[in-house]
Amino acid sequence: MTFGGATYTQSGKWIVADKTIADIAFNTDATIYLDAGGYVISYKETVAALNYAVLDEAVVVGKTGITGSGYIEARIALTDGTTPIVKVSSIKIGNTTYTAADYINNRGIGAWYTYVVDATGNYMLTEVTSVTNNNNVAIDNTKAQFDGNNIANSNTVFVVKYMISDAPAAYGYAVYTGYAALPKTAVGQDVNVSAIVAPNGITTYAYIDASDFVGYGATTSYAFISSATPTLYAAGAIKYNAFRAVVNGAAGSVNVLEGNTEAYTVGIYTVTYDTNGYATLTAAPVNVKNIVGAPAIAANGVIAFTDADKNITASYAYNASTVAYMVNGITGAVTVGTVENIAIGAVKNTSLVLDTNGAVKEIYVVY
Repeated sequence: MTFGGATYTQSGKWIVADKTIADIAFNTDATIYLDAGGYVISYKETVAALNYAVLDEAVVVGKTGITGSGYIEARIALTDGTTPIVKVSSIKIGNTTYTAADYINNRGIGAWYTYVVDATGNYMLTEVTSVTNNNNVAIDNTKAQFDGNNIANSNTVFVVKYMISDAPAAYGYAVYTGYAALPKTAVGQDVNVSAIVAPNGITTYAYIDASDFVGYGATTSYAFISSATPTLYAAGAIKYNAFRAVVNGAAGSVNVLEGNTEAYTVGIYTVTYDTNGYATLTAAPVNVKNIVGAPAIAANGVIAFTDADKNITASYAYNASTVAYMVNGITGAVTVGTVENIAIGAVKNTSLVLDTNGAVKEIYVVY
């Protein structure tokens, strides 16, 4: 028995009924028990946690002739959204187990599988035959019965295949946890759903195939654009402008397709992302104040702006919870600190995010 990188031999006191040492192959954690001489007396396997994946693509590699050798190479979509390409020794679909000798390319794609990985790194896939399929349906993220049939909760994991572009055809995967996090489909955007349902009737995993159309999965947030001069990039036939930005509190970029010719200035925008991560910028949320210039006062719990005559034109309260994002206007580098860390005299632009009480929750300044 190979266990934990070491090889063990069966003890003369072996006490596991109806099995020999050669029958044991541990694909999950287990405990072995040794006698005084270091030989295996018994073992206890843990309850295996099932690994799930969707079969995205599979082809036979190196097969020669009817009974020739070869292996199956597959792209699988895991429940974390990654899509590794793996070497597969067998794929069980229904009651039939296929190896490279008899597998037909892309047989069984789009279905849920459990998998184990053998000692050589090959995957063995077994189709989950107990899934519930619901085809050509809309997704409503306001209801637990998200597809009109299957029921989800806040722990349900959704693996979504979406179309990035149709010319040329390109696809991606996204993962959402909880039905409320799911994008809602638009009119005419029907999807196919394959759900793994627990005995209590709640969907644990759902695969949503939205690969027939572009545009499913747009999400909205806001970002601080720290430079109004973008850099043009190309991703194949797609060209986009990358704006330096502060996204989720860190230095990053917001990528806008080249066809969007609107001119932007430094400040906070509402950002709607398509399923490929390209953004549309619209007016800032109502709790945002974009101001050209620096505050005259940023101390003692007050942020204030003045006119040329030093009259206060606007003032806002801040507190110990207020976060200051200070951006280098040349490099885009972000320093996170407090209001007291702001060197007012060097500030060129200011944006404020207010909380529900009108106090400053976040302040962004560019030097």
